[in-house]
Amino acid sequence: IIQGQIPRVLGWVGAYPVINLRAMQDAMPSDKKPLIRWAYGMAGDGSDEAARWATTTAGYDPMLADPAVFTGLPMLLLASPDDTVVSMASHALAFVGRVSAYALTTLVQTTGNHGDASHYRPEDMLGFLGGL
Repeated sequence: IIQGQIPRVLGWVGAYPVINLRAMQDAMPSDKKPLIRWAYGMAGDGSDEAARWATTTAGYDPMLADPAVFTGLPMLLLASPDDTVVSMASHALAFVGRVSAYALTTLVQTTGNHGDASHYRPEDMLGFLGGL
């Protein structure tokens, strides 16, 4: 969506969505931190992370994108305050706060940890998709 590579996007559904790469990187255990760095061409030891983060993740991190790129796009996010892997506050709530002036956002609070079945709410998802 950010890069304009997917034509005619009518809406977006995110179940326990990772939409803040910086927050995800900060929350990762030390032995896993090189994974995101490597994926974006940075040194695994983090020696260039501070200088290169914004430029190397630009176009891939929704939290770094101009919120206006989401203008008019309906979004349904399903997230739980009990998720210890992807923080609802750092991802879903932060993103909604950033783009809600531009996009049509709906946040459904679920329960349980990351991947809990409560994140899959067919009635909410189908209702949202049917309204597009």
